[in-house]
Amino acid sequence: MTLLARALRLIAIVIAVLGVVDPAFTWPRTDRPLVALIDAGGRGASAATDRVARALAANYEVHRGPIAGAESTVLVGTVLPGAPPAVSGAVVAVAPTAAARRVEIIAATAPAVASPAARIPVVVTLRAVGVNGRTLRVDVLDGRVLLDRRTIAVPNDDARLEVTLSAAALQIGLTRLAIRVSDDAADGAAPTAAASAPAASDIASLGGEAVTVTEVADERWPVLVVDARPSWMSTFVRRAIEADRRFVVTSRVNTSTTVAVESGNAPALSNADALTPFAAIVIGAPDALAASDVRALETFARRRGGAVVLLMDRPDTGPFAALTSAAAWRDVRGVERRVLATPAGSLVATELAVPTSLAAGVDVLAAAGNAETPAVWQAPLGAGRVIVNGALDAWRYRVREQNGFARFWTHTIGRAAASAPPAISVEPATRVLAPNASLDVRVTVRAVQLSDPTKPAPTVAVRARAIARGAIGDGELVHLWPTPERGVFAGSLTVGATQGTHRIVADVVSADGAALGSASADVLTGEELGAPASQDLAAWATAQGGVSVTEADAPALERALRAHAAPPTAEQVRPMRSMWWLPVFIAALGGEWWLRRRRGER
Repeated sequence: MTLLARALRLIAIVIAVLGVVDPAFTWPRTDRPLVALIDAGGRGASAATDRVARALAANYEVHRGPIAGAESTVLVGTVLPGAPPAVSGAVVAVAPTAAARRVEIIAATAPAVASPAARIPVVVTLRAVGVNGRTLRVDVLDGRVLLDRRTIAVPNDDARLEVTLSAAALQIGLTRLAIRVSDDAADGAAPTAAASAPAASDIASLGGEAVTVTEVADERWPVLVVDARPSWMSTFVRRAIEADRRFVVTSRVNTSTTVAVESGNAPALSNADALTPFAAIVIGAPDALAASDVRALETFARRRGGAVVLLMDRPDTGPFAALTSAAAWRDVRGVERRVLATPAGSLVATELAVPTSLAAGVDVLAAAGNAETPAVWQAPLGAGRVIVNGALDAWRYRVREQNGFARFWTHTIGRAAASAPPAISVEPATRVLAPNASLDVRVTVRAVQLSDPTKPAPTVAVRARAIARGAIGDGELVHLWPTPERGVFAGSLTVGATQGTHRIVADVVSADGAALGSASADVLTGEELGAPASQDLAAWATAQGGVSVTEADAPALERALRAHAAPPTAEQVRPMRSMWWLPVFIAALGGEWWLRRRRGER
């Protein structure tokens, strides 16, 4: 037998033996991780997405767009417009190289409702990246009218800045405020920091614009002033708020047990139901109140959510002391004038009623020297609040400190009255939206919200409709449904195709169909306002538990993806079960037989 024949026979025998034994082998198996790659938008995002796709193609299975089952989702860009995309696996935000220098308006907020006589605070939050040393200019405009301007220096390469501007209402109704950010150096201003700061021409993406809306309402607060006996303190507070057009004052001064001087139709203080139309009640000489009056004031605060202002002018006690949140107070007298400084205006007094201790939750509004000597304080009472004056003779020094007495009390009483809930309030989810868009609306009915919690809530029906300015008709009625929150009803309605102001009107009726009242709120529609607000992509990715890297930092991107890649799996293989061993076995046996026959062997 030749050497070749023996080799063929050996091969056949080995294959036969291994086929009978059927050995198994185990080794690790690593698949190419599946990565979803999404162009999130922003300057340079499209080109950067292509570059990232080419860089990942060698080691990953890249799918352009969201896909279920991806081990990681890579979003390339700087902003996340509209609703965030569906992501799978770990989230990695990649900032394009072209967006290394940018300024973004993250948020711009203003009060939903403002008074015509008040300044409107507009809070703008910015993120400045790669522009360390520049000075940014932030403007707020009503149309083309510049209302306010602020400049702010960028302290580092990735700064989150907040600036507050002040706007004045130019007209009653819904006001559209535009916020613009630009490079102050573009107008010739010199850089504020190092000479290495980028030139204005290098910051191609610097700047931005945002829109916020506030409703300027000619709202006036109804205030009842009642003097249980003549009081100089109450007299000068009443004169101060009467001189302010934001207040509608009704008053009554009890000059004796049988004689009273009224201005307007002042209800009896003991009639709690008759006090409901007022947002605040100012009491002069509270030490002369009867117990029934104090009970009515407590009901007014708890069930109406109104504010009760107790203007003490002597350190006497009485039934009213139960409302003051003070265990007792001590009379502090002296010849030295004490200045009670507050942001709203400073008071001056020589005689104070200082509480020996205050209950938890009390907010000190004015103090002599420090908060340990409170002179004016407020405390919550049910849904309302009680404000107590302990600066007994502050009225004597009312013209000092730039008329601080009047400024303090108009601000304090105005803020308290504004916080009293209206009978019906309408809260749109947003004030700006696109035509034909769906709008979520919440309506709060005070009579239901503040009803006795130990009893079932009163049954009411709430319907809402959207009416375009100048439109004919009442609009389509949509029923709003109760929410788990007592007295709050919610639903969705569709605004019309007309661009401009739309009024959202809510009507409330009782179970027997009687009208209980209505309220409204305005929203603004426009094509340029309908685009959803952009979110900062890096912040959003971090909030999702992901990471943020730059396009230039390829190792960081690789580490982030590998950290979430599936680990290698152990795979068991039985090679002898392959069908390809059969022809090899037959060929080895046939070849050995042929060689033996050729040599004449058996």
